[in-house]
Formats: sequence, structure tokens, C-alpha cells
Amino acid sequence: MADSSKSAKEKDDLKKQKAKERLKQLMWAAKLPPINNNDPEQVRARIMLYFEHCEKEGCVVGKEGLCNALKINLATFKSWLDGSARNGQEHQRICQEADQMLKAYMESAMLSGDMNPIPGIFFMSNQHGYQQKTTITQETQQSIIDTATPEQLEARYSSGSIIDVAFEEVKPKKELAEVSSNRRKKAERKKIE
Repeated sequence: MADSSKSAKEKDDLKKQKAKERLKQLMWAAKLPPINNNDPEQVRARIMLYFEHCEKEGCVVGKEGLCNALKINLATFKSWLDGSARNGQEHQRICQEADQMLKAYMESAMLSGDMNPIPGIFFMSNQHGYQQKTTITQETQQSIIDTATPEQLEARYSSGSIIDVAFEEVKPKKELAEVSSNRRKKAERKKIE
């Protein structure tokens, strides 16, 4: 049955079901026993447990869900990820691998049509630091008159080509009106003659 033909009750029931599934996922992570976050192997095992659970249950993965499973907040995850905490330790590499998996998941969801790219791009910008950049390159071409030597100009334009240019003085509007009036008078006189 297509989404557009679903009744309001069916749509409401679907929303409730999705909310229940999300809460089930959150409660699963909340019920996990704490781990020793100083031990990189326990951190790695918990991350893999989170991804395996999401695969098994068909849940959507995300940083907050991962942090919930690790029993840490997002700021702590980011500090492990960028190396500002536990710099040079195994935690940074483990978090970088997990973050890369999250990015790949989002990209795959957008490319397969499972996620609308508009909010997906917004999400990737906020959660993963993606940026849209516009680069404007302006090239100016200098006139040959500005760059050529007098000898080059002479060689270019003295090849026998004749340039015929007629110059005409531009007169102010008042004078143009007088000239126009004089031409009309001359034309009238010619008609009379």
C-alpha cells in the first residue's frame, strides 16, 4: 500500500511503532553494563556490540546512540576522536574507525534513497564537519596594448592591414536638437524647390 493512500490511523500507528522501536533501541543501550573506558579493547568491543545489535534489529546507527552504548557523552567521544583527550592512545584510532563507519552508513542511506539527501547533508555538516564550499576564480586578461612592447605592436599592426575608422563628434543634446531642426528645414526647402 502506498504512503499516500494510507489512512490517518495507519499513519499514526506507523509513527507509534517507529517511536517504540527507537525507544527499545535506547533502552537496550541504557541497560548495558558499564565498561572500563580506559581499556581500549573494552571500548572497541562495545562499539562492535552496538553496530552488531543495530544490524540484527534493523536499527538506524548514530553518534548519540553509540555514545549511549559506551556510557559517555558526545563531547567525550569527540575529544577521543580528535585526540584532545587520550591523545596518541588507541582510543583515537578506535573512535576514528567508528566515526568512519557512521559516515559511510549515512552516505549509503542517502545514495540508496533510504534518506532524503537534504536533511542528510545538513546532518553530515553538523555531525561530521562536512562543508559546502564555493570557489570563485577570477581571471583577468590584459589588453595587448598594456602588455606588448611598441615593437610588438608595430609588427602586429604594420602588416599592411588598413583599418578604416570614421570618427564623429558627439554633440550635446541642445546642439543635436538644433542640428535636427536645421536638417528638417533643409529637407522642407528641397521639397519646395
